[in-house]
Amino acid sequence: MANTKDVTLSSIYSDLNRFGQNQEYEKALKAANKILQQRSDELKAFHCKIVCLIQLSRFQDALKAIVKEPKLSFQGGSSGLHNLDQLVDTTWTNWSTQLGPTGSTLLGPTGRHYLDQLVDTTWTNWSARLGPTGRHDLDQLVATTWTNWSPRLGPTGRHYLDQLVGTTWTHWSTQLGPTGRHNLDQLVDKLMHRRTKDLVFEKAYCQYRLNQPQEALKTLDLVLTLSLKLKELKAQILYRLERFVSLISILMPIVIAFIDLTMYEECFDVYRDIIKNSNDDYEEERETNLSAVIANMCHDDPNRDVPQLREHTYELSYNSACQLVGRGQYGEAERKLKATEKLCRDSIEEEDEGDIEDELGIIKVQLAYCLHMQGREKEAQLIYTAALKQKPDDIGLVAIASNNIIAINRDQNVFDSKKKIKSATLEGLEHKLTSRQRKNIAVNHCLLALYTNQADQCQQLCVRLIQQYPDMGAEATLIRAVQLAKDGKSRDAAVILDKFAAQNPEHQMKMRLAAVQLLLSEGDRKESCRILQNLSEATFKPGIVSALVTLYLADGNSDAASKVLKDAVDWYRKNKVSTGDLSTMWRQAADFHLRSGEPAVAAKSLEELLRINPGDKKTLAQLVLAYAQIDPAKAQILSKQLPPLDLSQTIDVEALELSNWMMKSKVAKKAAAKVEPSPGSKPGTPGDELIQKKKSKRKRKGKLPKNCDLNSTPDPERWLPRHERTGYRRKKDRRNKDIGKGTQGTTTGTSDQFDITKMPSQQTKPSPNPNSPVPDVSGPRQQQRKIQQKKKKKSGKW
Repeated sequence: MANTKDVTLSSIYSDLNRFGQNQEYEKALKAANKILQQRSDELKAFHCKIVCLIQLSRFQDALKAIVKEPKLSFQGGSSGLHNLDQLVDTTWTNWSTQLGPTGSTLLGPTGRHYLDQLVDTTWTNWSARLGPTGRHDLDQLVATTWTNWSPRLGPTGRHYLDQLVGTTWTHWSTQLGPTGRHNLDQLVDKLMHRRTKDLVFEKAYCQYRLNQPQEALKTLDLVLTLSLKLKELKAQILYRLERFVSLISILMPIVIAFIDLTMYEECFDVYRDIIKNSNDDYEEERETNLSAVIANMCHDDPNRDVPQLREHTYELSYNSACQLVGRGQYGEAERKLKATEKLCRDSIEEEDEGDIEDELGIIKVQLAYCLHMQGREKEAQLIYTAALKQKPDDIGLVAIASNNIIAINRDQNVFDSKKKIKSATLEGLEHKLTSRQRKNIAVNHCLLALYTNQADQCQQLCVRLIQQYPDMGAEATLIRAVQLAKDGKSRDAAVILDKFAAQNPEHQMKMRLAAVQLLLSEGDRKESCRILQNLSEATFKPGIVSALVTLYLADGNSDAASKVLKDAVDWYRKNKVSTGDLSTMWRQAADFHLRSGEPAVAAKSLEELLRINPGDKKTLAQLVLAYAQIDPAKAQILSKQLPPLDLSQTIDVEALELSNWMMKSKVAKKAAAKVEPSPGSKPGTPGDELIQKKKSKRKRKGKLPKNCDLNSTPDPERWLPRHERTGYRRKKDRRNKDIGKGTQGTTTGTSDQFDITKMPSQQTKPSPNPNSPVPDVSGPRQQQRKIQQKKKKKSGKW
């Protein structure tokens, strides 16, 4: 009977193998289930079942099966030694017995090498078992499980693990024994041996595909030594979690405690060595993944030095262009992306046109982004729109293109933006986009609600933005304030901004200046001045000082304006701040105090101004005038530094007195060009060219019209049009044109009121001068051409 059962299992295994090679995973799954029905402890059949479920994309079923069968997965086992925490649980009795309750006898004062020294002394043996990525050793495991370790050691055994295990290797081998479980070296051996048989990769991969990257990473962290496929899976998980520095340490395995950014070249050499020694066809894929990591790191730190990778494939060329985008070199990135597009077409030219366009979609959208950042928005919008018309399957690409179109639209074309924002905020995008991209989309969503006057939605989106991305609190608060201001609640907006500034000093200047602007829009200058006065050292910035002086003067409070300038002068003199050009502020302060009768304060400003520019004679003259009012002796000393008042020999005083210096330069030059020298003056006499000659004007008599009779009064209607004259008669066919029209009950007087022919003619008063014509009140008119009468048509015959 047993033999028959073995034959049946062998036959089913044969079918299972055939189905797997033919990629018939449904049939293979049924075969594996048949084997497990007969023998539930068949590890190979269980493993095949999990692989079939993964190939069929049934990741949830695969994960449930792994968790449900502890005997066949790494969840249980006879010993349960899955991490150092559990290992200590099972061996604590032996440890306490061998080392004693306090361990003082065995450890001694000289045996405290601590855990890091113990690992250093035995690194030769450990490295063979833990591998080159051996910083998953006891040192790291202790750090992660210290919370659980400290209660077990108890208050009386506070030697901590570094002291407890700090004995020399000789003590360990003697006291714990070389016969198996008590030797830490052999215990690690056993732990590692079990881990190689567990379905760690399958469980972590299912968690990764189910968008559970944190749980997948915890699963992989239980493994002391990562195989090649586990490293690559962990690299993908770290990329999803945007832990790029940790990802570099995985892709470029090297034993380091902290990753030094200057060691990328060495790390890259190690990773290239791994690719060289691997026996598969995934070298280009690994290099592409590494270039993607480096591109994201360039976005986080544009000045970071990174190794230069090859660009022989369009994927590598695209990632290289992304590095340039991260550094802000959009022109170079544009040229590289165009070359990448050509390389992509050449690489997949045998594919269908639809597949080619799908592959080119991400390249074109990135190219449009480069154009967008260079200010060429119309070109970028055309490319974004064309990419969306292709209806790509990648929801991440659709979200990015839609968001960028919304950014171009701003407050225009809001209906199109409202359609696009739906594509940019779909569920599942958190697994497709980076946190930086999701953050920008969330901000644009808030701005769109602001532009469309959706007040409640705008406030809700801003609150959600702060909850999801606390570092975007400043942007969200500004949007909330603008929305309140649009609703006529500027004071409430100012309160929100002031509160946020008090809680976040790094954003104090931006928030409070925005609050001041809102208060000034309401005309509240007093509260605005109070906020500006409470900006600590920023109050003395030239722009803030200028704003305060302007506001106080607008309120008529010149004393407060003077005090602001005094405090600014004293602060700069005390702190010796020389950042920026302060000469304008010093000069304005000096002029203000001189006008307000405070020469002593003005002298301080002028001294600072003279210190900045020692050769400025104008400033020195003003300083002399200021000291002349408060300290004549010092003014006398300073006046000696002024240039002498010796007159030049070529200056003609009489010409200066005769010159019309009140005239503007252009008028004087024009007059000088037209003036003739006076007959009594000698040629060359200075000033003659500026003396204007008075012109005499001859009066002319006004022209009268022909056949004008000065004794008779002219017809007052002579300049009126024919139809406006009193004796004008309409034609017969136009006389009774409007009779019968209008509402019933109207009188004849009402219609006569609006009849221009029945209006009384306006009589004009005769001019007191009988020789001048009488102008018409209505003004001159153009001469009317006589209307020619139509000739009668001769009757003709057909």
